[in-house]
Amino acid sequence: MNSPIASPSIALRLRVYFSRMIHVSIGFHASAGLTATLLFILMMAGCSEEDGGVIGVFDNTPPLAGSITPGCEATGVPLSQKITVTFNEAMDSSTVTTATFTLAGPTGTPVPGTVTYVSATSIATFTPSSNLTVGTTYTYTIKGGASGVKDMGGNGLTYNFVCSFSTGAALDGTAPTVVSTDPINNATGVPLSRVIPTETTDNLPGGTFNKTVGPAGTSDVASGRIITATFSEAMDPLTITASTFTVTGPGTTVVTGSVSYAGPSFAATFVPTNNLSPNTTYTGTITTGARDLAGNALASNYVWNFTTGIFADTTRPTVIATDPA
Repeated sequence: MNSPIASPSIALRLRVYFSRMIHVSIGFHASAGLTATLLFILMMAGCSEEDGGVIGVFDNTPPLAGSITPGCEATGVPLSQKITVTFNEAMDSSTVTTATFTLAGPTGTPVPGTVTYVSATSIATFTPSSNLTVGTTYTYTIKGGASGVKDMGGNGLTYNFVCSFSTGAALDGTAPTVVSTDPINNATGVPLSRVIPTETTDNLPGGTFNKTVGPAGTSDVASGRIITATFSEAMDPLTITASTFTVTGPGTTVVTGSVSYAGPSFAATFVPTNNLSPNTTYTGTITTGARDLAGNALASNYVWNFTTGIFADTTRPTVIATDPA
């Protein structure tokens, strides 16, 4: 027996969702068999050959609050401390606000401040309007649920993320330092490029469609040689930018690229837009504009040099041993 057919709606809105019975609304009701066919067509339409032709899945996975600073139950926290939370995926920046990221004192009194979110790093930062009080316990909350923070697929945290810490007796006056770089200072034969995976999302009815894109036949995209600088402590992600992390070469020629910061590893990353030139000396610089979460700047600019090799590194890695054999 055929399913009843209703007249098309004016808006012709398309909604796809699942329950025990599959229902599709595009102005009419369809049988389960037709529904499955339509859904497959929609999924295929989301991936073209130009995108690499890789089929993904609808995103219905809640995001997670990962790396945090200060940590839960931390003590002796500097009075000028900013609070950062790194999410495990890209978030909808319009949902990361002072209403969903809050800080409160021991009696639950809200601490005034500002909230910023850096999409490139998925890091949210709460900056108190003034220094915190000596020897006081504070609690910060990332709001979950329907009215909380959400990822790009519209999924919210499953529950409120709550964490407390206690301040110390003094301000943090210790300047951060750069503890390592890649390439290291005066390195030679540095590869010209590196291939890194890239993922994008398409918003389709019923959810967000994730797919990996890249050159035809691959799941990766070519990138300039990745350059990193690792700090001695957590840095303010808002101060790690293309103005404070630069690469030049040869000479003073500016290398264009993108800069990001990974909270868990304290590492800043510079990715050149194009491959580096062969047999060329480059200079990386971290300026005093880079600051830690207490607002302390580097004591001086950190500068290092490296020289590229003659050819791009195209040698594939191999497995040389296993255990068990």
